[in-house]
Amino acid sequence: MVAVSLSRWRVKIVLVMLGGLIAGTTIPPALAANNNTAIATFKAAILPGTCSIALNSKKVSLDLKSLSSGSVVLGSPLLTSDSDPQVLDVICTGYPSNVSMPSLTVSGSDIASTSPSLFRDGGDNPSVSLGFQVQVAAIGAAPSDWSTIKYMDKGKPVPVDISQGNNANGAQIPIRFSMWCVPQAGKTVADCRSGGKVIANLSFMFDYE
Repeated sequence: MVAVSLSRWRVKIVLVMLGGLIAGTTIPPALAANNNTAIATFKAAILPGTCSIALNSKKVSLDLKSLSSGSVVLGSPLLTSDSDPQVLDVICTGYPSNVSMPSLTVSGSDIASTSPSLFRDGGDNPSVSLGFQVQVAAIGAAPSDWSTIKYMDKGKPVPVDISQGNNANGAQIPIRFSMWCVPQAGKTVADCRSGGKVIANLSFMFDYE
């Protein structure tokens, strides 16, 4: 089971610098002795750009069902969300459409010793090698073949494929969850063949710069 938390935000800060000397401007007496002095005024504005994301299915947990221990193999996903395709809906206000470069970041408990991340933080299955991996595709229709899409690493932003300058408000991002057996140090595929549930709690952050 994968529990999904999907509410995050981003605040955009804009710094505007104004100032200088205009030809013919009278220099105040206090500064007359120093002809190299200029007066600069610095101003800053904070624009409250806010985005929220949620699964289009409105689900907060996904059950990838189950499989028999004899079906556990290495190198292929054991279970996927393909039978229940998932999409992230993006809703933004104050989105700076002329400078935005969106990205998506996942966080959770990572049990992998190497990349990509293998998420797992609960369940009664004693295996230390079973967990979930996540993929996100370009905005729009889900790919027919997910095998070319990289898996996400914890805390590492993944660029969302959208043309720079486009407003991401209303965008839909295909996302896929899958369960894998990735034997940890000193373990083999046999470690993944114990019975019991595997649970991961994941959070996602949609961000732009």
